Amino acid sequence: MFDDCTPSSSLQVQYKQDAGAWITLGNGAQSYNWTPIPPGNHTFQVRVTDGDGNTSYSNICSFSASKIQFMGYMNVGLALMDGDTIGNYVYSTSGQLSTGALYTWIRKYDPQSNSWTYPTTVLQPRKFHQVVALGSRIYSIGGYSGGGLNSVEYYDTVSQAKANVASMIHPRYYHASATYNGKIYVFGGVYDGNWEYSCEVYDPTIGPLGTWSEIASLPTSFGLQGEPCAVVAGSKIYVLLGGGPGVRVYDPAANSWEYKWVSGAPGLDNQESGEAWTMNGYIYAILPDRQIVRYDPISNTLENLCGYNEFNCPTPYYSAGAFVNGKFYYWGNFDSSYDRTVVEVGI
Repeated sequence: MFDDCTPSSSLQVQYKQDAGAWITLGNGAQSYNWTPIPPGNHTFQVRVTDGDGNTSYSNICSFSASKIQFMGYMNVGLALMDGDTIGNYVYSTSGQLSTGALYTWIRKYDPQSNSWTYPTTVLQPRKFHQVVALGSRIYSIGGYSGGGLNSVEYYDTVSQAKANVASMIHPRYYHASATYNGKIYVFGGVYDGNWEYSCEVYDPTIGPLGTWSEIASLPTSFGLQGEPCAVVAGSKIYVLLGGGPGVRVYDPAANSWEYKWVSGAPGLDNQESGEAWTMNGYIYAILPDRQIVRYDPISNTLENLCGYNEFNCPTPYYSAGAFVNGKFYYWGNFDSSYDRTVVEVGI
């Protein structure tokens, strides 16, 4: 809908949901003031009026709120951060503001009340980092702050304590991470402008600060680009959305890598960012081109569940996201406006 139209000060943009009244966004408005949408089937339409009084209407789009809901806004626009889930809450740390400054707070989102709180500040502001949950702790791993970081810190959601732990062996940003069997795994990334193929695992039970150890590196023939995602399915860790078609599969037991070319999977081809999660044995991903896909790791097949370019929601481009209570939430966007919208996705 008006994907090629950039509103200017001479244009009035309005939208209408279902049989509601037309809502004016104001002259030159670039984004919609979304509110939570009730479950069920809905329609949506946009109209634009120019300075001469000529009005153009979009097609009436149908959508199901059971898949995508707009939950409202954060208090600031953020990007280049990450998030994860503990209990019924979603946490994210740091990130970058639209001014270019690094954000210093830890954010806590309650999907049930659709509200944000800010428990404390981080020890080291960072961007392009990874956030994972292990036990009651949220770990912020690596990232960038004037240079690549190897530092790792945690915030304990029960005791409210925060502390640094052992640093990674290699500084990195744009990396992927996941937890499996009580350990944190980190894959690839970038350091000093070069692709980093090394991978590491963190064991919090070894030593007073935990210990990082090197594991099998990513083969250079299928290294990562952009900001990939890592998710656990069964006994393996799947790394995807890192550029190029296919999925990279790490086996912790064998300490080995396998590359799976996914036949007919343009959705995974050269996607440098996005969000992914697992549910009922499948891997789901929201791509920067605004598709929702489902990957079956057993049959190595990909299914396109929802192409929503016709629905003008923010894309998950260098955003943060986490899965909680059967639904996935993402927020923030690395675009010109650092979108503040919170999006809920239910499959």
